[in-house]
Amino acid sequence: MSRIPFLNDLQSELEKATLASVAAPVRSRSGLLAAAVAFSVVILAGAVVWLTRSPEDVAAPVTTTTAPVIDAADLPTEWARVPSEAVDSSAANFMFSRVTRGNEGFLAIGNETAESGQPDGMVFISETGTEWTRIDDASTFGGIGLEAVADAGDIMAVGGFNADIQAVFYTSTDGTTWDAAPVETAGNLEGVIPHSIAPHGDGFIAVGSGHTSDGPDSAETGIAWIADPSGTWREIVVPEFAASSLDDIVVIDGVAYVVGLSQIADGQSEPTIWASDDGGTTWSATLLPRIEEQGFAGASGIATSGGTWVIVGFEDHSGAVWTSNDGSTWERYAPEGDEFSREKLPTRMHDVLVTSKGIVVAGSESLGAETSRITWVSADGVDWTRLSFDEPTTIEGASPVAFSLASDLSTIVAVGAEFEIDGGRLGAVWVSPAGPAMTPLVPIVGSEPVDPEPDPVDPGEALPEGWLRLGTDGGFAEGYEDPNGEWVDATINPLLIQQAHIVARLVVPGAFRLNAATGELDPWIVERVPRLGDGLEVAADGTVTMTYTVREEAVWEDGTPVTGADL
Repeated sequence: MSRIPFLNDLQSELEKATLASVAAPVRSRSGLLAAAVAFSVVILAGAVVWLTRSPEDVAAPVTTTTAPVIDAADLPTEWARVPSEAVDSSAANFMFSRVTRGNEGFLAIGNETAESGQPDGMVFISETGTEWTRIDDASTFGGIGLEAVADAGDIMAVGGFNADIQAVFYTSTDGTTWDAAPVETAGNLEGVIPHSIAPHGDGFIAVGSGHTSDGPDSAETGIAWIADPSGTWREIVVPEFAASSLDDIVVIDGVAYVVGLSQIADGQSEPTIWASDDGGTTWSATLLPRIEEQGFAGASGIATSGGTWVIVGFEDHSGAVWTSNDGSTWERYAPEGDEFSREKLPTRMHDVLVTSKGIVVAGSESLGAETSRITWVSADGVDWTRLSFDEPTTIEGASPVAFSLASDLSTIVAVGAEFEIDGGRLGAVWVSPAGPAMTPLVPIVGSEPVDPEPDPVDPGEALPEGWLRLGTDGGFAEGYEDPNGEWVDATINPLLIQQAHIVARLVVPGAFRLNAATGELDPWIVERVPRLGDGLEVAADGTVTMTYTVREEAVWEDGTPVTGADL
């Protein structure tokens, strides 16, 4: 599952590449869609019904971390956007996917979309989080989508996928020169993407997901990679990863903890944590508790510090938080209000950071094509504050989304992008507190509630000329004025920016429908498909005449018969 979570309803995308992937390359010979980021969302695979596996207990951890101490920053109630010129003014269409903090500063990765549609990986370094330098290495990262990054102090690692959607890894000792690492595969997996990396012993451990085959019976499976001291990455696929997608990993005192989702099926997934105390050879899995018994749910981020463990993710349309005192026994936080899902809008939590001052979560909230960056903070994991901002964007009308968090002793950094409705992207960095000469974002204190049930329209009420009546609430359609002051015709669905007649073709019954089993056209609201000599006549001058006979029982909602003119 990728970080992208972004964008949308798990029911249709089976998310965390997800946000859409936001930039998902398609493998021409396999047709597999590979997520180019994460929340995703979060990207899941799956129309296959999976076998349910019995979870096992997770090994009890200790609370010492292998990462540098980077947790003294205050809880970020104030945020500012780093100016675009301080990030990268040369890239035309790019986004950040992950950020981490090492001994020398912040290390971030992202992807720029090339003209071919393939991603070109990008690496950025920053000492303070407010000024960023791009490592321009097109010869190394051209055609490579970068998804995962880790900094072990004396060595750094990034992971991603190539044009064949197979996993690739690179290492560096200074962040500026990167060398490709050999990868030993365990089988013939397809669409393989690493999603997260963590330092592990003298090397690294990474996790991600792939597919078991290239055909219609393909199944999603979680994958781990272990990098030994020689720099070789060894692929590990175990039964505990079946029907799973692994999204984030931390290593605590030699024990690896991975979160994601498992038991992926049509309409179902389970938030899950896996653990390994033998270097990634064997794993145990534990299902995280949930509020709703059925439906999509998953975990996208895990963090710990000072004995406080936090996992974030989603359940149905809501963000979700799990907390633990030992990393073994987990509790699902039950929101008392709408702090995790305002008015049931699809909300996703992408990443979490635990500091000595409390917990920081980055996520997003979607209303149709509009998505906003949301931050949650909590001092104790029980009382949460939801922070959203009235944020001016560089691209007019774009939606800002943050995917990943990192911190040093004074600054918290969030990375992501602005997304245009037509697919354009601009990488974005936010910091807390605001850096020198930065203007803090204006917090949104409240917002107008969303009315999920518009007032019904009298069935006899005349609708505007050219409209077809669809359902009891078909009268809610209305036009709008775009940012250029031009009037746009009403839509049947306010979530779709299309003229009414275009959308109507997708949802209003037609004369015929395609029989998926035979590939032939079957009559739908007409009695037969015209054929030569039976409703289809060709005159001597070449004039073609087709005659349709509408079925007698074909009527509109108010009982008015469907006529030939309607067709």
